[in-house]
Amino acid sequence: MLVIKNFQLFLRIEHDMAAPKDPIKYQQWIARLSAGQKRRFQDPKELLKHSISMKGCKWSKESKKQASISHTGKKHSTEARANMSVAKIKYYQDSENVKKHKEACTFEVRAKMSIAHKGKKHSVEHIAKNSVAKRGNKNPNWIDGSSNVYPPEWTEALREFIRERDGRVCQLCAKTEKGNGQKLDIHHIDYNKDNCVEYNLISLCIPCHMKTNKNREQCQIRLGKYNAKRMEYAVQSI
Repeated sequence: MLVIKNFQLFLRIEHDMAAPKDPIKYQQWIARLSAGQKRRFQDPKELLKHSISMKGCKWSKESKKQASISHTGKKHSTEARANMSVAKIKYYQDSENVKKHKEACTFEVRAKMSIAHKGKKHSVEHIAKNSVAKRGNKNPNWIDGSSNVYPPEWTEALREFIRERDGRVCQLCAKTEKGNGQKLDIHHIDYNKDNCVEYNLISLCIPCHMKTNKNREQCQIRLGKYNAKRMEYAVQSI
């Protein structure tokens, strides 16, 4: 396996040997290099050749550190970010590319990624920027800007009543409030926040509550049937 020990030094030596000394000629030379690279990597055959030539190469820790330092503080232009965004969208619109991506993300790969990110925390600045970037219509869960204001009947007393009725256990996975790490969520089975009648409310843990947003129709039917049977049993036991 080829190990690139000092990639930055290698590039610098190669660059200095070929670069013209005259400043004007140097700028022209850089422009020609840049244009040539762009043309080269627009050709799928050249891109494949480059990919094959780099296969098996492994960066040393020193090279990774130097590459990181050399890119610190650099930012892509607005145009470059827009181009990358369009290219990524086009890439994942192709079902074959999505299939390749899924095949590449094996359990071992995901496990390595999990270990690599374990213990890492985002800075306060990063969290603030991420919050602003996903606010309003930029959020993937944005629908139409409609308000999520609950009716007056939606009180803490009502929610506590439903939790007590359900034995403070998730009605899908049987996780307790202690296992949930906080009070159980109260879910509207028909997804209508104004409908706060007892048979339309059910206690769920956080993961199960999140799952109800993926396939609403099936969740509504399943939870509706479950709650109807329970209410029927409760009436018969009286």
